[in-house]
Amino acid sequence: MTTPALHIPDAVTIEVRPGTTVLITSDLHFAVVRTDASAWAEVEVARVLEDATGPAVYIMAGDVFELWAGTEPTAESAMASHPRFEAAVKEFASQPDRHVLCLPRNHDGSLGWDAAAARVPESMGARMAFAVDLVLPGPNGPERVHVEHGHLHTAVHGARRRRRGFPERDGRNRAVLCRASAEQGAGDARRRRIG
Repeated sequence: MTTPALHIPDAVTIEVRPGTTVLITSDLHFAVVRTDASAWAEVEVARVLEDATGPAVYIMAGDVFELWAGTEPTAESAMASHPRFEAAVKEFASQPDRHVLCLPRNHDGSLGWDAAAARVPESMGARMAFAVDLVLPGPNGPERVHVEHGHLHTAVHGARRRRRGFPERDGRNRAVLCRASAEQGAGDARRRRIG
């Protein structure tokens, strides 16, 4: 039996209205084996998701799951080791005026081609995409913020992208949790490093 092909868009556009909270995480690397670091990250991110009120967007910007380490790692087993994160994402996604997106990258790339792997974030309420364009109100009209996994912009990975014909991007997301109020506009995002 063949697995149906996934149709994941290159980018999804989300209109961010005033008063909307935007949360972005990257490189959480939740694996089958729970570590002190992953337990800490789980608690910190889950707490922010649980405390969110009103309209909000949560973007898991790559490498949420560590699918390179261990013997036959799966996204499902990674969430079994980090149940509070899974529950927090599900609850966050179930609220009105919420968007959750999951962007596959190098450590969880199978989310982009393996339907069984992609079902895990989808079961948490996430839509799959390779990038997200946020459109926020700005002082001179709408401002677009492009979000994709940050490792694509390092010297090594950027050179690989250029050799493979991928366009240059001005991405700047890192392993941080970002909060941006749409009332402030894209240029005034408040950031709190969590790692």
